[in-house]
Amino acid sequence: MAEVIGAVSASLHLTKELIRYCRSFKSASADAANLAQEVAAIDQVLQALRQSLQNPPPGISFQQTSSSSLLSSVQDCQRRMKDLGDTLAPHVSRLGKLFKRAKWPLQHRETMENVEALHRFIQIFHFATTLDGL
Repeated sequence: MAEVIGAVSASLHLTKELIRYCRSFKSASADAANLAQEVAAIDQVLQALRQSLQNPPPGISFQQTSSSSLLSSVQDCQRRMKDLGDTLAPHVSRLGKLFKRAKWPLQHRETMENVEALHRFIQIFHFATTLDGL
């Protein structure tokens, strides 16, 4: 379970960066706002998941099968967010103070694929914790 908590904590750091990146593109299309909203939702879910894992309700034991599935999903989510952050970071840092006028670097299709993937992760996390009664 410590592995899951560690992965969740690392993912939380990535969500904060992604939210900052997405919100940096002030003139971006609705794609940036949609992605920022989905990343913010992931952030809330991961915070709740970490809290539930660190302080499970009395009588609840986190099952090994759920733990390995959850760890795998958290790591996949973490990879997705890292890739996304790696794509957005240069556009934010390279432009410095001018980044607010920068063009959103992702195609609509790429943004929607990321939004859908992050939404699936939320569903997986919710389902895994529901199975264990968290």
